Amino acid sequence: MQDYSDWFEWLSPEAPASDADISYLQNNTLMALTRSEINQLNQVHWDLIKDSQQSFDASNYRLPIGKFPPSYICFLKWSNGGSFQNGAMQFEPFFTPQEIREYLLSYEFPAYLPDAVPIGLDGGGIFYVLDMRKPPIQAEYPIFMVGAGALFWEEALWVADSFEILLKRQDNPLD
Repeated sequence: MQDYSDWFEWLSPEAPASDADISYLQNNTLMALTRSEINQLNQVHWDLIKDSQQSFDASNYRLPIGKFPPSYICFLKWSNGGSFQNGAMQFEPFFTPQEIREYLLSYEFPAYLPDAVPIGLDGGGIFYVLDMRKPPIQAEYPIFMVGAGALFWEEALWVADSFEILLKRQDNPLD
């Protein structure tokens, strides 16, 4: 197993992901919405738009199709979440597989940033997302940064061609 301890200037890793965590990541994180999730999202929107002529149906949400990159899985096997810093790059926190789905749905990525999968934050309201709009290149997806309040591809900023390159990056493109 890869040890990432010397990759960061500051780190607060979590326990390694279990086989069950990795299985959840690969088999459940990007599965179609359950009836309960659809009902919950519909209720949230109904509360927001009930006095307008708008309609909403979360059953139209389409989640990305694909497997998570090997470099990301390797990292999770070392630290399932956690917070890290490398130069000006802060990863605070990286999400667990279960948290990925929670953020994916609660921030409504399928509606606002289709085919993006949030994997962490920078500690200041900026998401790190996997860009799954196109097939992976050598099993890796590009990584973008995008503000939690501006979830649009037009606002997203490319930061790395792979998760491993993201971890090694020391300059923050937002500075």
